[in-house]
Amino acid sequence: LLAGAMVSPRALWDRSAYGVQYSNSQLRPTLGVAAYRSPVYGITQYGDGVLLDRRTSLDLTMDLPLDVAVQPYTGTSLSARLRLVDLEPINEDRISLLGLPEPEAGQQLEGRMVFSRVEQPPQQGWFVHPLSGGGARFELYGAMRAFGTDTEFLRADLAAYRILPGIGDHRLFVYGRAQAQQGESFAQDYFGLSRRDDLRLRLPVEVGPLEALTFGPTERVRGHRAFALGNRMLFGSVEYRVPLVPSLRTQILGLARFGGVGLSLFADAGVVWESERSNHTVQRTGVGAELKSSVSLPGINVGFSAGIGQKGAEVFTQDHEVYWRIRTAVPF
Repeated sequence: LLAGAMVSPRALWDRSAYGVQYSNSQLRPTLGVAAYRSPVYGITQYGDGVLLDRRTSLDLTMDLPLDVAVQPYTGTSLSARLRLVDLEPINEDRISLLGLPEPEAGQQLEGRMVFSRVEQPPQQGWFVHPLSGGGARFELYGAMRAFGTDTEFLRADLAAYRILPGIGDHRLFVYGRAQAQQGESFAQDYFGLSRRDDLRLRLPVEVGPLEALTFGPTERVRGHRAFALGNRMLFGSVEYRVPLVPSLRTQILGLARFGGVGLSLFADAGVVWESERSNHTVQRTGVGAELKSSVSLPGINVGFSAGIGQKGAEVFTQDHEVYWRIRTAVPF
């Protein structure tokens, strides 16, 4: 049982946060219930900023490890969640939408089911330059109109990656993702190609606002800085990874410890389209190089990288972008 609160004396409801989570790990599957009220729930990249909203939510969850095709260092799991949520955007008037539709307020009764199978052998430098591993993840996410809620849709999301051997400790990383949606979700609950990278962290707890930091709904073709939205998406990325330094041997105040450094040469490609509009298709390619590293903080490891990307049609020209992003060396 976990519970917490951050209370504002001036506004006990509108500006205060409350949360409680209970999990029964004695059962198989593990069942849980969570309720939270968050005055600032802001993870969504929207327009030229981050969209903040106020949320109240009730969740019922289920997690089930599966003994399927048992292999060393490989885990298979099935999880599900039923959620009733009320959300209200609070800063849409302070960001430029860049052509995106106005964010919407309302209630949603949603369900999510995720099946995943991941191979992750224990290895040093896993957040920067893993030497082996792979995984696949399939998600069904949707909502139905009931109890006065406002949305109805169904979204399928399939992603997979593999780390392949190269010369010596060099590795080839291959990643692909496909998404499709039928129906209409809230405008801010979009998927497709983003103008900035989502944060992707490995967190000990994934409840409430924290869950959006693990594996977000969008991808980005590096070298491009514009949104491309639709109801169908295909994305792929290939990286040739080279370890440079096994460890920076740097520690700050005894709390932050920096890991190694790796070099990655990459090529990304993505296409987004509307199934009902044959003339609404966006295709993008990008290439470049980036440096990866990580920092270990109490209870969490954070992978980060900085790089240079170019559009595929503008390779070896002066037009390029310098970027940085926070994410681990593998997507999930």
